Amino acid sequence: MIQVESELERLAASRPARRFCLPFIVNTGILFNWILMSKRIVQSYREKLAVEEGFVVKRGARLRIALCYPNTHSIGMANLGLHTMYELFNGIPEVSCERVFLPDPSEMKEYERSRTTLLSLETQTPVRDFDVVAFSISFETDYLNMARMLQLSGIPVWASERNHFHPLVIMGGAASFLNPEPIADFTDIIAVGEGEILAHQLVDAILENETKDDILLALARIGRGFYIPSLYDVIYNEDGTVFDYMQRKARCAAHSNAARASWQNSSLRRKFSAHRHRSGPRERKWATGCL
Repeated sequence: MIQVESELERLAASRPARRFCLPFIVNTGILFNWILMSKRIVQSYREKLAVEEGFVVKRGARLRIALCYPNTHSIGMANLGLHTMYELFNGIPEVSCERVFLPDPSEMKEYERSRTTLLSLETQTPVRDFDVVAFSISFETDYLNMARMLQLSGIPVWASERNHFHPLVIMGGAASFLNPEPIADFTDIIAVGEGEILAHQLVDAILENETKDDILLALARIGRGFYIPSLYDVIYNEDGTVFDYMQRKARCAAHSNAARASWQNSSLRRKFSAHRHRSGPRERKWATGCL
């Protein structure tokens, strides 16, 4: 695990060769994504869909979830948990869920050559355009692939570097029961429990709260099933194992109110309020969250 954790830190510290954060790109994001999108990758994804049955494409949903499996398509499609969560999310009327996989070796070369950001399988939508990026992780060895997929998506790996412009990053699966701490700092929410219950609680919390901080606090208050790493300090034993978790009480009590006050006083508030009215069902629920 020490080797895996050091490799995760190396990946998180590295930066893509090209950062997509210029004002021109932000203002013309759709056109920019279209220009960079590789036709070979799109064709490869469509060929995969052509031999599948039962995939779902939903337009105009209030909440858009990218369900990520941190390994290739052939391996991920053999995972029962992935199929279960895909069906659960798409069974909720307000939710549209699409799958995302680690690119195959040939696809990875094309991603790197064309500088295309990571795309979803069903509609070839950039992952960073979704409201939620949910990872289903069964094995600790796939932790490295989670970091790699975030990098390919143009999403900061460290949770502390993300803001309300970025999707919520969630981790679930068997690995969340065993040892989520190596990637806790990369994750906004860790779901620990049965997906059949937690999926509905997660969606309800997102749809019923206005800001990202409110969403995290609402899930933390459920008591069981959701671990919010940013609200806890971890105490370790001398041998590196976890001794205890200490709640950051001051942050839990003041974080949401401070964020909302900061936003209300911000000169950008009117701009984003206008954006919310224009954006319709594809807006992020926490677009009015903390800066």
